[in-house]
Amino acid sequence: MSYTLGTFTWTENKRSVASESLPPPDLVDVTNEVEEGTTVSIDFGKEPDVLKVGVWEDDDEVLKQFAGNTITLPDEKGDFLYVIRAEWPEGDALYALSIKTIGARP
Repeated sequence: MSYTLGTFTWTENKRSVASESLPPPDLVDVTNEVEEGTTVSIDFGKEPDVLKVGVWEDDDEVLKQFAGNTITLPDEKGDFLYVIRAEWPEGDALYALSIKTIGARP
């Protein structure tokens, strides 16, 4: 799965970095084609303490906290823009994930 890093903050070894980004629709440059109804894993090198995922609609996002690192895609064809917010002790980050759900492959 290809997702794009957006706004983030990070503090490590007494050094801090903060970066602003474009809104999620303007971040993505790759759309992942995935079968409808598929479960998708969100993997980071370091597991976040908090993981929230939402769908971007009408210039806003509705986030839900997830206990694990998977999301189940809709059972319908379409284009979806997911927003992922992850939090670690060192900071937090926003990611954009563009998905196009397609019918089952033969």
